[in-house]
Amino acid sequence: DKLLVLTQSGSLTLLDITQPVPKELGSVSLGADIDFQSHPAVCDGKLFVRVGKSLSCFDLHQVN
Repeated sequence: DKLLVLTQSGSLTLLDITQPVPKELGSVSLGADIDFQSHPAVCDGKLFVRVGKSLSCFDLHQVN
């Protein structure tokens, strides 16, 4: 069981929530003070994040 956390400050973090204390599996910065226009989407193990006019894709299969 994993949880993706996306913050307004532009931090995207993947947490393992199988234990009482979540463990960070990975994190990436998308930039500071991001104005998200839409919700992130997950499809076929890939995370799609739209920021302004840009679209980023992260392969979640790479994270154990």
